[in-house]
Amino acid sequence: LLVCYGLPESVMDDCGEKFADLVPMRVRQDSIQSNVADFLQHQASKSKGRRKLVEIDGTISGMDVSDQLAASSGSDIDMATADADYNEALGRFMRNEIAYDEFMEMTGGVGLNEEAADFDDSVVDEELEETDVAMKSSRSHRYLDSASANETFDDDEMEDEEEAGPSTSGFVSIMRPLGSVPVHSSPRGVKAELSRILVAANNGEEIDEDRLLGIPIELRNSGPPPEQLSGRNVMFKSGSSALPQRSKLSKTLDALLGQANVIYAKGQTKEALTMLLEVIRQEPRNPDAYRLVSDIYKELNQSHKCLQYGLLAAHLNSRTPAEEWVELGNLARRLQRIEEAAACYGRAIKVEPSNWKHYEKRIETLDEIGLRPVAMKTRLMAAQNIDHSSAKVDFDWFESLIKTVAEYYIQLNDEEKAIMALEAFVLRSREFGRKVDSQHHTLVGMWVARQRFEDAAKSIFALCPGITALDEKGKFAMEIKFNNAGYTVTPFPPKKVHRFVVGDTLSSVLLIRLIVCFIRLGRKDLVPTLVDKLFEREIVLADEPLYVDIARAYQAVDCTPHAQKYVEHLLARHCFAECADVWFLYGQLLSARKKLEEAAGAYERVLDIQPSHVDARINLSTVQQKLGMAEKAFETLRDYDLDAGSSLPDERLLIRQAEFLSQRQRTDQFVRCVRMLLTPHFYVVHQNVSVIKRRVTAGTGKTAVAFCNGLRAAAFNSVHGSALEKFVKRLGAIAAGEDRPPSEMTATQLHDYAFKLLEILLSQERYQDALHVCCYAYLQPTICKTQKTMETFHNLLMFCAMKAHYWPLAFEYLRWFHMASLNNHSLLVPADRDLLFTRIFNAMNHVFCHSQNVSYHRYVMRALARMPGNIALQMISGNNSLITGAYRHALGS
Repeated sequence: LLVCYGLPESVMDDCGEKFADLVPMRVRQDSIQSNVADFLQHQASKSKGRRKLVEIDGTISGMDVSDQLAASSGSDIDMATADADYNEALGRFMRNEIAYDEFMEMTGGVGLNEEAADFDDSVVDEELEETDVAMKSSRSHRYLDSASANETFDDDEMEDEEEAGPSTSGFVSIMRPLGSVPVHSSPRGVKAELSRILVAANNGEEIDEDRLLGIPIELRNSGPPPEQLSGRNVMFKSGSSALPQRSKLSKTLDALLGQANVIYAKGQTKEALTMLLEVIRQEPRNPDAYRLVSDIYKELNQSHKCLQYGLLAAHLNSRTPAEEWVELGNLARRLQRIEEAAACYGRAIKVEPSNWKHYEKRIETLDEIGLRPVAMKTRLMAAQNIDHSSAKVDFDWFESLIKTVAEYYIQLNDEEKAIMALEAFVLRSREFGRKVDSQHHTLVGMWVARQRFEDAAKSIFALCPGITALDEKGKFAMEIKFNNAGYTVTPFPPKKVHRFVVGDTLSSVLLIRLIVCFIRLGRKDLVPTLVDKLFEREIVLADEPLYVDIARAYQAVDCTPHAQKYVEHLLARHCFAECADVWFLYGQLLSARKKLEEAAGAYERVLDIQPSHVDARINLSTVQQKLGMAEKAFETLRDYDLDAGSSLPDERLLIRQAEFLSQRQRTDQFVRCVRMLLTPHFYVVHQNVSVIKRRVTAGTGKTAVAFCNGLRAAAFNSVHGSALEKFVKRLGAIAAGEDRPPSEMTATQLHDYAFKLLEILLSQERYQDALHVCCYAYLQPTICKTQKTMETFHNLLMFCAMKAHYWPLAFEYLRWFHMASLNNHSLLVPADRDLLFTRIFNAMNHVFCHSQNVSYHRYVMRALARMPGNIALQMISGNNSLITGAYRHALGS
């Protein structure tokens, strides 16, 4: 410290004796250098009094264990030599004679350069296995965990002096190989992590319950197999080779465990703990040692340590019963470690999923600490899994529980969880004999909408008594079994069905849903019989739209002939003869089968019934254009707003429509028409994302370098999530899937239409829309082919970004422009060069005043390195530092 403050050596010599006996300072968080020095000195002083372990003569119960205890019972000469070398290296480092990396090399540690190299390797290699990633990511946290564990252990030492029982301060060095197992003497250390856990839960992230239990990262995998727990000779993998586990090691550890029990019975607690911790050091996945340590701490009334070792023992034993987890949860709850109690009850639920008491305790603890998402998930699991007869609960209790869960997930707009809650309600209603037909209809409809056709069909067969599938022998074609968690239907779909028995209790809605499910599952052979049963019934007006879903299902699986035949069957009925949706679908099917004249007649019939049907008008104009009736096709579209349609008219018709609207000065309709005209061309940007990274100039095969890729990437990101992007993706995908003639528009025509659209949007102060059009035009491959059409939108990027307040794109443009100016400033007159850079720096400062990002500040620092002494850059750097709170750097700038 004296060297750091620049005091002369004489002062150090005079004051050396006074500072020699001072207790090392605690590790601080405000200085990296003081952290390293203080921590190493702190560890050195602690290690002097902690290396005395129990003296063992090398035999236990008549068995030689000297080989196994060599690590902890080395000679005093070796330890003294190691201490001397370590202290000498530490002294040189404290006197600033050697660097930190050299000190770590001398003492066998990891230097800063090696840590940085490890970090870089972990960033570059993105295809590592998950286990490797977890180990590398935990490496940097392990030292902090060790420090926190040591501080906690120091507090435990002070408490142990007042408690009855031996001190365990000598066992810290043995426990360090476990990755510093956290042993909290109070709930303070646990509550420090609770805020991060609550944030993760509120963000919808999965909570790592091993972390809640305090399980070290090294022990978070599944425990050892039962063969290893029983001490048998098993094979285990080490690196890439498999090595046989020596039976001598198992016998030695069993002897240590037995000897620990014997000497503990004699009252030698310290010696017993030493042996048990030695077992843990050599075999950290053996749950017996943890359980014995937990029992010892329980008798010593050290509840927190008893709980921690008990949790480790239960975690490592895959056969831990639910009662033991509940007991640990109750202990954690008494110690006010509520989150660990909740995790214990969760483990008990996994062992006994039908026991309601485990759910009840877990829900109470989760509500107590505010983990509402996890509590609702537990409630949902309870509604699905518990046995109502053993839990002695009625239907009203289930209804209240499921209603609470459903309302919560509906508020979160989590449709998947809401469906699960509704399914649980339907199943529980069946158990109690309650009729919930409307809820079942809703559930099946939601499943079909989410394309879960198998689940929907299974529920109809399982929960509806009005339908049965029989084989040729008159037996059931499917077997249905019920349990607390739901039901099983096997085999499904049924292999062979001779006939269906459909009763009047099965509604037409569910029968239609079943037909749709079979079609989408590829079992069209099961449909004709059900369709015949459907048309035997009287058609209800409210069910008419559902009948069309059968034809759409055929259309979705490319069974156009079946769909056409079914629609013709519908049109033969009086109730569907005047239905616009049926006629429109009929026209689509005829168009797909190349029957254009009949398709045009179907679309005309739709417009007679419903003149405002936009899609029918668009499709009719397209068919007329293919039939050579161009004028008639134009008349079909003229004076109609086509923006609400779900398809795109022919490009030639849109061009004529745009010219017509421009002449009549119908600006709003012109904007919508030109947007539809440019949509297929803008969609090419999403089809070939590589155009963002590489662009070819006209007439050459070389990659253009005039415009940076970072600017193009920023332009692409600026349209992400916009209304125009959704419009382009929706209609562009439809146009790309259709059999449309290739576009005849040139780069100049695309440039003119896009520029005209951009000009109108800017005049209307629709800056966001103008920015999106400008970015799409800037990225469009056809426009990029010529430098002239490209430069127009490139020069408008910054203007549109500033007007739309999209600062990332504005910064990328300024960064590109600044670099281009630096590379070509020698071509400018000094006065013009100064004026140019003044304008660039003013624009940068304008962006930085509205938006702050660490990448901005880093670029300014790099620019300062290239232009040292630049006053404008110094001011910008100072402003950035002032905004971010780096006041010392701001003052220096």
